[in-house]
Amino acid sequence: MTVQRALNDEDPERLRRFGPLADEYAYEAQLIAERVGALPSGQRTIERVTDIITEVWLRMFGEVSGDVTLRRPVFERVAQRILNN
Repeated sequence: MTVQRALNDEDPERLRRFGPLADEYAYEAQLIAERVGALPSGQRTIERVTDIITEVWLRMFGEVSGDVTLRRPVFERVAQRILNN
């Protein structure tokens, strides 16, 4: 499973309600994949990958997406899917 597929499936911003999600999370997925790929294998944990996703979200969306901590459960599911790939 790709990072983008995991993000599209979980849809953290609930964009699917506006229509199909072609490449809505493509850039965020690329940033996340690069950072996760750079981690030593011993640091590839759900907690660390979730932190990376959160950091990318804050960088890309900032205050626009509201309280990003409310998305942590979604980010944890995405992290789990990335690590189980």
